[in-house]
Amino acid sequence: MPAQAGIHDFLVLTRDRFTVLFERKDDEITMTENNDLRASAVRDLQIVEAIEAGLEDIKAGRYISHAEVMRDVRAEIEAAARNSDARD
Repeated sequence: MPAQAGIHDFLVLTRDRFTVLFERKDDEITMTENNDLRASAVRDLQIVEAIEAGLEDIKAGRYISHAEVMRDVRAEIEAAARNSDARD
């Protein structure tokens, strides 16, 4: 599945980025860099978990198609336009 390949690529890039930082000597890493690294790792993990949850939702049929969403959006826009015209 292409989406899973995308997750894999994301994880590889994340790993490579962290590897560069981890290869540095401890005295070369500032406290700010360490904090940034931790925050980045948490964000990356949250992104991966959200993507995985979304993929599971799709497999379980818990999604709305783009076509359905666009149909609903267009209907809302048209209704708002009619209401606006009626008030004028």
